[in-house]
Amino acid sequence: IVASHAIRAVSISPDGTRIAIGTNGRHLQVVATPMLEQARKVHSLTIEEGGEEGKKIENDNNSSILIKPRILTEHSKLHLGSVYDVAWSDDSRMLATCSNDMMVKAMKIRHDYHNFPPNYDEDNTNERDVELSPVTFRGHDGTIRTLCFANGNQIVSGGAGDCHLRVWDPLHQTDGDGPLLSLKGHQGSIFSVQSGCASNGTSVLNPNT
Repeated sequence: IVASHAIRAVSISPDGTRIAIGTNGRHLQVVATPMLEQARKVHSLTIEEGGEEGKKIENDNNSSILIKPRILTEHSKLHLGSVYDVAWSDDSRMLATCSNDMMVKAMKIRHDYHNFPPNYDEDNTNERDVELSPVTFRGHDGTIRTLCFANGNQIVSGGAGDCHLRVWDPLHQTDGDGPLLSLKGHQGSIFSVQSGCASNGTSVLNPNT
């Protein structure tokens, strides 16, 4: 993937089917994760075209196989500033972004394309599987540097300004709504947030942490 601006954020969906990419050019792109069978096909064509010499180059120099990703969705100007972070919900059906425009945006993944067939040789322009009208949340007073999903489909975001964490619920809030909660404590910018995972019975960390 070659972007026209610096890539600032990358996140793979938990189900492994998509990669979300955010750039300094306010751009969000969602591409399909390359499939193993596609890599094998490209590798096979490379060997056939290069013959034994091509095979030797492949083995001796560990040359990379370049696979053009299938673009599922593009937002050319999703934010008013750089996309600082992207995050997926645990079920891979929601995607959230944040920016120095002090806004959080959340969008749903269309269920009918949640598991799409790997027809990589076809024109997939109709397979836009992310809603083009994301919900926008406002409430931060500085650059939002990081966000994650927690406690199901709630979003936790943090960054500069007053350095408070903020919690949002895209399933029950509407466009322009403020945060459900503001969590105080930090005196400097927050650069990363992460939620807990399902407990194995011995850890104190869980999706509510």
